[in-house]
This record gives sequence, C-alpha cells and structure tokens, in this order.
Amino acid sequence: MTIITENFLAFLKETAPDLALTTLEIGARKIAGETEPFHQLINTLPNAKLVGFEPDEYACKELNQDSSDQFSYYPTALSDKQGTAPFYETVHPMCSSLYEPNAPFLKRYNG
Repeated sequence: MTIITENFLAFLKETAPDLALTTLEIGARKIAGETEPFHQLINTLPNAKLVGFEPDEYACKELNQDSSDQFSYYPTALSDKQGTAPFYETVHPMCSSLYEPNAPFLKRYNG
C-alpha cells in the first residue's frame, strides 16, 4: 500500500467513518496472492460494502467463503441482454468470457 493510499484511507476513516459506499466488482475472480486495492476501502469503512459478480460458480463460492459480511458475490455474468448465454471457459480461467475465443488471433501468440 502506498503512502498516498494509507493517507487517503486514514482521512476517510477520520472524516467520513459512517460512509455507506457500495462498490461493484464485475468479474471478481481472485488472482493468487493478490488483493484488489479497492478492497482496502471496503475494509476501512464499516458501512461500506462490495457486490461482486463472478460467473465461475466454484470461484464465486470460494469468494463468499473467504470474505467478510461486507462482501457479497453472485455467480452470474452481466450483460446488456436478458436471458442465458454460453460461457466460454478457457485454459486460464480469468480469461473466460461470454465471447467465444478467437482461435486465429490466439494462434498468432500461441503458435
């Protein structure tokens, strides 16, 4: 955490301790060993909350199990259309998408 971040969080905690901020996290999968910087904001303010969406049901379940009550995750993808759609799981789960992988394009990088 940078000194600027530390100072900002301390300032918020002192001047707006009851701030009821809601943050949305679209595509909430955890990256091993990393924490999203904005999670510190939620953890600093007791009335703040995060609502996350992660279409991978297993990853979503883990997020809910490993998080405090300030964090709520839902196993769904978001779109501008109602209904269901295929979900394309890839070798690297964080690259999974509602869009089908473009094999010719990927072949440029993966030989």
